[in-house]
Amino acid sequence: MKGVFFLLLFLMTAILNACSDDYIGGADGEELVVEGWIKNGEYPIVMLMTSAEVEMTTHNVQDLYNNIGSWGRVVVSDGEKSVVLTGQYDFDYYPPYIYTTTDIKGESGKTYTLDVVYNNHHAMASTTIPLSVKLDSITQARVENNDTLWTLQAHFAAPIGKYYYSLFDKIGANEQQFIKCDVGTFDNSAVNPDMNQSVNVTYPVYRTKTLDDYYGVTEYFVEGDTVCVELCTMDSTSFNIWQDYQNIISLSGNMFVPYTRSIRTNVTGGHGYWCGYGKSQQWCVIGK
Repeated sequence: MKGVFFLLLFLMTAILNACSDDYIGGADGEELVVEGWIKNGEYPIVMLMTSAEVEMTTHNVQDLYNNIGSWGRVVVSDGEKSVVLTGQYDFDYYPPYIYTTTDIKGESGKTYTLDVVYNNHHAMASTTIPLSVKLDSITQARVENNDTLWTLQAHFAAPIGKYYYSLFDKIGANEQQFIKCDVGTFDNSAVNPDMNQSVNVTYPVYRTKTLDDYYGVTEYFVEGDTVCVELCTMDSTSFNIWQDYQNIISLSGNMFVPYTRSIRTNVTGGHGYWCGYGKSQQWCVIGK
């Protein structure tokens, strides 16, 4: 399952924001879109693209390959050392060109800065990896009057204090890229308003949308699928980005209450996101 729907939204955001006073772009009007993350215990992943023009004609997803930002210079620093990431084609991700390294690994409590130079663009961002919250278990329930579809629920203990969460999943034992679950971004106000005590939380997990199956996709999981659910904690800046994205997906189809706010970004000199995640994962086979 390759291809993520939210990347196109960031491309659209870049185009819409190109008319703003604080626009920073190339001489030909293109803008840089950064998509990157670093998780506790894992290596950083960064993907670059340039903005695409909005046209009335239909384009194939393959057309976006021309906008992939290969041969850039991407540096990640943890305050003690700086590492230049290596660019490589990897078709387990979309876009299928990533920058990564094995010389730096995410640690909870640390702040990581990102410095990107691509063509005539220079973008920077900073993020912090918070403490992770253990995802205790995933339970399943068959959809009523259906023989193949199942719902999932995530169970965890929300700790004392302010936390920001987002659920991601990937379908397939060999898949690499996690995609944000629908309605999967929430904070304490949704699950633990009283931050002075820990509470046990059950939260629904909805199937992700991708470019491969976006039209007509169901929010449920199909029997036999191998699924990994990931509970991520994040800082408030990353939470705002994903909440904006979630609101656009949820509300943009309502003609009476349109959502007109652009997705916020923590990237200076471009658009997109650079997020630190405290992650915890659970695997399951749907129907077993």
